[in-house]
Amino acid sequence: MEIKGKNVIYVGGFGGIGEKCVEAFLQKSVKSLLIFDVMYNEEYLKYLQTTYTKSYVGYIHLDLTKSEDIRKAYHEAREKIGVFDIVVNGSGVGDEGKIDLMVQINLTGLVHSSLTAMEFMSKTKGGQGGCIINISSIAGLKPIEFVCIYSATKCAVTSFTRSLGQPIYFDKSGVSFITICPGATVTPILAALPTFFSHQYCNEVDNLIKAMPSQTAEIMAKNLMKVVETAANGTTWILEDGTIKENAMQLQGKNVIYVGGFGGIGQKCVEAFLEKSVKHLLIFDLTSNDEFLKYLQETYKDSSVGYIPVDITKSESISRAFQEAKDNLGSFDIVVNGAGIIDESNIELLLQINATGLMQSSLIAMEHMSKANGGQGGCIVNISSTAGLDATELFCIYSPAKCAVTAFTRAMAHRTYFEKTGVSFITICPGATDTSLLRSAASKIYSARYIPNIADVFATIKVQTPTTCAKNLIQVLETASNGTIWALDDGVIRKVDFPQVWESIAQY
Repeated sequence: MEIKGKNVIYVGGFGGIGEKCVEAFLQKSVKSLLIFDVMYNEEYLKYLQTTYTKSYVGYIHLDLTKSEDIRKAYHEAREKIGVFDIVVNGSGVGDEGKIDLMVQINLTGLVHSSLTAMEFMSKTKGGQGGCIINISSIAGLKPIEFVCIYSATKCAVTSFTRSLGQPIYFDKSGVSFITICPGATVTPILAALPTFFSHQYCNEVDNLIKAMPSQTAEIMAKNLMKVVETAANGTTWILEDGTIKENAMQLQGKNVIYVGGFGGIGQKCVEAFLEKSVKHLLIFDLTSNDEFLKYLQETYKDSSVGYIPVDITKSESISRAFQEAKDNLGSFDIVVNGAGIIDESNIELLLQINATGLMQSSLIAMEHMSKANGGQGGCIVNISSTAGLDATELFCIYSPAKCAVTAFTRAMAHRTYFEKTGVSFITICPGATDTSLLRSAASKIYSARYIPNIADVFATIKVQTPTTCAKNLIQVLETASNGTIWALDDGVIRKVDFPQVWESIAQY
């Protein structure tokens, strides 16, 4: 979202993080900025008004513990600035000695503020849409025992915001929702450490929390601007220790199927999953690698590792393998389709393994995982290639097969499927990776007939190690949202955005 020229409301703008975020918005040349807060900081407000003279800066009193006060504040905001494009719910308290107040401000008030703002902004109510940003916390991503009450309120904020970020709301209202989860930030809330309930059970709480890496409010505010400018609806972002990371999936305890797990990249990816303490990992492949399988089982004893034979060229073999996996595991959370060959001398086999088999595997896996069929949803990761991002003359047959994978995976990520199945799709496009597949490719690709010095061409290609590719794949999977495409090339992770050159006629 372009921030310049927008009308912004910041709830809690006189707080520790709030003051820095308010100023960061003004540095982006917003048209208007209104601070909602229960307290009034006349000196800081005057500073903002005299420093950022090209923006209108104002204050409206708001008591988040009173729903009628919230509605009154938004009515007054409408009268002062007309429409508002961005609303940030940034109020929060950390005093666990006042449970009712903490729940009221951190959660109940935020819910009322979000729903009231959404009503004013919704296209169904004459608004023009916009974005609501709710400030949660890293303690809102999973329970943290040292801040058990604070964590409970923030986990609820994260769940609430992610729920409103679903298409059923956005498609009608035009209002997107983004969750921000700051890590430890130097603010007055840290002064509330002695009030934490856990002090009654652990004398080292202060030291343990203070030992956590912290960031300044200024850095957190700058990173918040970057998220607002780039984030998609429904996404959740961690702003911790001065870094930005999208949060989407925890791999620990998940059930994983890796199709082609005995291949060059596959072996390293399988091991990278096991290093994340997945619960079960099943390798689907044509033939077993008993030595590698034994190594995995003996090395990663906290995870169950198994093998199921599958011939990716035969749909009945794929169906049988997934049914066996279902019988063994009950359900699976992640499926990676990683089987592939580069032998362009056998066109039928290349297309069958790289494209047709992958599509069949995806569709069969989705049927088992689909919420519409009693499943619990999950994620399907399809391995394409940088050659699947554009036409590549060097691999004139391999490239279209991988382009088909990219297009198929992008299509399956559409809300038409996701809303019914709960299954997300991510496309991974590795660049040249040092595997036996690549090393033998020069003699098997069609373009060698037209490029006499093909070996010299291959010698100039920068390659990455399978280990690097695997680590980056895991990093993407932990953070990527549905429908995204990622190039993992030369050890670098890059999100790929395709321009929309044609819009489907069908409307859903």
